[in-house]
Amino acid sequence: MELHLKHVVLALFIGIALESCEGDPYRESLAGDYAFVGVDVVAVDSGGILPAQTVVVKGSQIIALAPSDAVELSADTRVIDGRGLHLAPGLADMHVHIQDDLEPPIYVAYGITTVRNLWGEAITLAMRERIRRGELLGPDMTTTGRILDAPPRMWDGSEEVATPEAAVSVVKQQIADGYDYIKIYNNLSPETFDAIAAVAHEAGVPFIGHVPLAVSMEHALRSGMSSIEHLTGFMKTVTVEGVNLGRGFRPPEMLEIARQVNAGELPKDQVFDAGKLRQIALLTAEQGVWNVPTLIIRKNLLLTDAVIQRKSRRPEMAYMAPMIRLSWLSTNQPWRSANALDEEGESAAVANALPDDELGDMQVFFDEYLAQVLALHQAGAKI
Repeated sequence: MELHLKHVVLALFIGIALESCEGDPYRESLAGDYAFVGVDVVAVDSGGILPAQTVVVKGSQIIALAPSDAVELSADTRVIDGRGLHLAPGLADMHVHIQDDLEPPIYVAYGITTVRNLWGEAITLAMRERIRRGELLGPDMTTTGRILDAPPRMWDGSEEVATPEAAVSVVKQQIADGYDYIKIYNNLSPETFDAIAAVAHEAGVPFIGHVPLAVSMEHALRSGMSSIEHLTGFMKTVTVEGVNLGRGFRPPEMLEIARQVNAGELPKDQVFDAGKLRQIALLTAEQGVWNVPTLIIRKNLLLTDAVIQRKSRRPEMAYMAPMIRLSWLSTNQPWRSANALDEEGESAAVANALPDDELGDMQVFFDEYLAQVLALHQAGAKI
């Protein structure tokens, strides 16, 4: 669904509940701080539209929601003409990477009133406090600090912790600095993972992120991780015994499996084990671990450059920073290259981006991510 500014500019503060306004139409004079009059309300419980409504807000609570002809407002209630516009509860984007203070107002313009930032710096903490003080227009923000990864770290700028002791030191400093979560990444050893879990639990600070390659999914789930990002760990856990997906973003082993499945040479049930998926989904639900699938990222990784360039010409792209738009092109994306890790774990990226036919073949893995989300939902896991 394409998102257009005029339909979401009236998004409400997160936490305001429409169900708090159920009841008979309001025929007495209502006193609120302000009221949206004549607005079409998006009913998130039913998926429908409630036309020509008046929504009265006092403080941070909706005190009335009813057809406009059934509501009488007090003289001192500020009236906002909502005719021709839509009003919806604020949206929450649970995985963002905010770079600078030009971005937060754009989130609000698109109806997003809560964000969870997954890589933070000192400037991010300052931005969070400016938003809370009302000095910067933006969504309510919580944030991690820098990613904790082990050598060789995946991203420049992340905290490279070679030992459990080094990791504990970094975690304690991030907690003291005021970050809301600790974020872990791919290359951590099981010992370092456990050390981070212990100090985070002791401090009462959630630890979230990627399930490291050397940590089993069952161990990660039982460790008290608060959330798993991008469904990391699930794919290797649900593959059939003996199937080798390789290592890295797009290793040759994975590309060859995708080609064989799409060519009809390899049945999907010889790659993905539905029984394993059911078991790990049930354990995820049992342990109460949240999952942030970020399926849009997985989907966009399969877009060709021609499609990306066409989407980049849409009018709303004028609101995106040029650096972000450039990053979407395959020449600037390591994960759009045929990429693997050598025996020492070092990057062995191939410079040329994947051709369009190989991107199409990789749809088989996106379909499996969809199956994983469905299994988690059916198991009652948190998504």
